[in-house]
Amino acid sequence: MPDEKVHCYLFVAIDRATRWVYAKVFAQKTAANASAFLQQVIAAAAFKMEKVLTDNGKEFTDRFCATGEREPTGRHRFDLVCKKHQIEHRLIPPSHPQTNGMVERFNGRIAEVVATTRFDSAQNLEKTLHHYVQMYNHQIPQKALGHVSPAQALKNWQQKEPERFKKQVYNLSGLDIELQKTQTDSLQSWSVDVSGIDSNTYDLSVKNPNGGEAIIHRSPVDIMDEMIALDAESAEVLAVIRDLLGSNSERM
Repeated sequence: MPDEKVHCYLFVAIDRATRWVYAKVFAQKTAANASAFLQQVIAAAAFKMEKVLTDNGKEFTDRFCATGEREPTGRHRFDLVCKKHQIEHRLIPPSHPQTNGMVERFNGRIAEVVATTRFDSAQNLEKTLHHYVQMYNHQIPQKALGHVSPAQALKNWQQKEPERFKKQVYNLSGLDIELQKTQTDSLQSWSVDVSGIDSNTYDLSVKNPNGGEAIIHRSPVDIMDEMIALDAESAEVLAVIRDLLGSNSERM
């Protein structure tokens, strides 16, 4: 990105029961940022967190040290946040990233978004990721959830086991109202009525109503016909020039 010369790091949390996702970009992969991220997840989640599973990175645990593997001391910053909120911190087995498969698969989706999009700045990247996560949580049905969105799965769980929740789960209309408060339509952005989105494809490539006259794109056949016509015209011009050059050579 034009304004970035260093790497940034994406922290991702996924609830196993509902596939609800929370993600945040940080400048560094440190224990301070990991513990700050966990506190953000705790604040954002509607449910009470009981367990958290992480890999063995130094930002999450002191399981590994200069002398090798050891029992975590419990004094790591991430562990202290877990202890404060009575959350059990579990670690995946070393060299077994597939244990955290949900996060790995979601990271794959994010990688696709990043690979197919050009971002002008880190702020633009964060905005795009934020909107993608919001859409993922509220609008994309998950096969593993019985073809409902993570937000709907949260609502279903809250109805069955309200004691596991600390606040009301926001529904789709609540999300839309919050976005409308902070986002305004412009020549480059506009609101889309969710009811008009094809639930099979979730195609968002709609015409910008604020963009003025639409550009009419010609068909490939029309473009090829014009190229052939231009080639023929160029050939005629070159033939005339060749004749003129031939006449001048004869006079010399």
